[in-house]
Amino acid sequence: MWLDRVPFRFRLFSVGALAMAALTVVFALSQASLVETALIGQTQLRAESERPLFRAVLTNLMVERDYATIEAILQESASTHGFAHLALVDARGETVSCIGWEPAEHGVPHESKTPIVGPDGTARLPFAVAIDYAGQKLGTLYYGVSIVPIQAARAEVLSRAAAIGTVSLVLALMMMEWLHTLLMRPLVRLRAASDAVRDGNFDVDLETADRDDFGRLAQSFRLMTREIAARIRALEGSEAAQRRMLDEARLREIELAQARDRAEAAAEAKARFLATMSHEIRTPLNGVLGLSSVLLGTNLEPEQRRLLQLVQGSGEQLLGIVNDVLDYSRLDANGLAVDAAPFDPQRLTRDTAAAFQPRAAAKDLTLTCWIDADVPPLVSGDALRVRQILDNLIGNAVKFTLVGAVDLRLHRTAGGALEWAVQDTGIGIPEARIPELFQDFAQVDSSATRRFGGSGLGLAIARRLARLMGGDITVESVFGRGSTFLLRLPLAALPQPREAAPALPAKTAEIVPLLAARGQFLRVLVAEDNAVNRLVIEKLLENLGHAAIFAEDGFAAIAAASSQPFDAILMDIQMPGLDGLSAFARIRDTPGPNSATPVFAVTANALPGDRDTYIAAGMAGYLPKPLDANALAALLAAIPRSVAQQRPLAT
Repeated sequence: MWLDRVPFRFRLFSVGALAMAALTVVFALSQASLVETALIGQTQLRAESERPLFRAVLTNLMVERDYATIEAILQESASTHGFAHLALVDARGETVSCIGWEPAEHGVPHESKTPIVGPDGTARLPFAVAIDYAGQKLGTLYYGVSIVPIQAARAEVLSRAAAIGTVSLVLALMMMEWLHTLLMRPLVRLRAASDAVRDGNFDVDLETADRDDFGRLAQSFRLMTREIAARIRALEGSEAAQRRMLDEARLREIELAQARDRAEAAAEAKARFLATMSHEIRTPLNGVLGLSSVLLGTNLEPEQRRLLQLVQGSGEQLLGIVNDVLDYSRLDANGLAVDAAPFDPQRLTRDTAAAFQPRAAAKDLTLTCWIDADVPPLVSGDALRVRQILDNLIGNAVKFTLVGAVDLRLHRTAGGALEWAVQDTGIGIPEARIPELFQDFAQVDSSATRRFGGSGLGLAIARRLARLMGGDITVESVFGRGSTFLLRLPLAALPQPREAAPALPAKTAEIVPLLAARGQFLRVLVAEDNAVNRLVIEKLLENLGHAAIFAEDGFAAIAAASSQPFDAILMDIQMPGLDGLSAFARIRDTPGPNSATPVFAVTANALPGDRDTYIAAGMAGYLPKPLDANALAALLAAIPRSVAQQRPLAT
């Protein structure tokens, strides 16, 4: 290909120059368009504000036919307010007064949103205002505002952008020249060393103090030349052969060490990637789900509500896929642990079934929950992971069942383990595909993939979680008649306390009306750099009846916290300038009205250990993004109202 014969330096410079030129053109045009749009908008607003003034001044004068005063007023308006033309035409179409435009000669300049060219060749925006009295039209005033200053401003913006682009291009070319020199210098040395090795000289000096990729490449090259020399010498006798074997062993040791280093680096890069992607995906999802939830609480047309519910459902489905991918990656890296704590399996089972009742009812399915009497009221285990597994099994049952029922049963086995059975009358699974069902990214068949969707990770994650807790998931299915999934977990029964421990945090759907009934509002400081997320939190707090003030970074949060008292502070973690943890530490360490105010982490960092990190730092709680309105309401409901909220909130 002809491009392969073009020098690297020319290709580097050409690509850089073209990219910079393209960026300059886009920047210049966008800035010019923004300036022109803004100035035209201001001009239109100004012209619109003149309508009532003209109508009020000219109505009586037209009634009295005081044309001399009208002429004087229009002359003064043209000279002092910069109108390009003013033409007053009475109801019969005769010109009463005109400045800068003769209707009889040039026609009536009717109002338009697009500029027109006046008799003097200048562009202007035409407007009109009707003059009437007691329902009778007296005439029409046609007036125009010149846009010559706007065109001049646009030209100035383009000129400055071109100058900036030129300077940027020169600097970029200088930087690319430096980069080219930096890249090519070690490559030239390496090429010379390669030529020497080709000629039989294995004592090549490629010593370098660099520890970057080129330094490692030079080291690898030295190792290669030594190995070649050793292999050649090994052919000269048995002693050389022994040395060759020793060198090969050392080389294998080096390769193993390098492979280990690469694996560790890849694991670290993967962890950083997962953390970054979790944050970057959850941040816009918080805007989508939060704003759609807020809009669903407003008065909407049925079709609007249906479409918005589809948007919210799609966002929740995407969030589920993101969570599946993160859980799968953590399980794959053995980075996901289970936490044993007391919980009520009966309540967990009932709550899980109740959560899927609306979805089952929407498909005219019967969803029933059966719990045997011998199930202990309290066991030790990871309630969150048990709920996650049951959510997947019941969700699949409802999704793949078109007609009939879904049954959830909980009983205790003879060995003391708890066994959940999820039985449905759905499409069933072919017997030949059952062994593949729990494999990563597995689907029953391609048609099911297109019809029902899914990432193919849910069952794989569910089984691995069950086995992580010492249990397992099995399945029995008849194709076309339904399936039964069995979750068996060896959860130890605990003595029943006086008050049963909750399975999971209680649903808080009733908290919002409760707060409204109490009139218990809080003063909340919200530190959030993302504009969409600020809007989401603002609407959620507004619906909860709380007052809020916003800070766009850590420094602004510190300034707001030092100026007035708050009942709670919602702190984003990743913010420009000063991050949330640093801002929290300064608020705590600085004497002020909020040194003891509870601070909650509100962040898209949702990997294992993130919550523990923020709690260990002293924060009062943790809310992952996308925000759940019920979780936010429950968190704020536990905060006592302070005396500070009796004073108005400063802005």
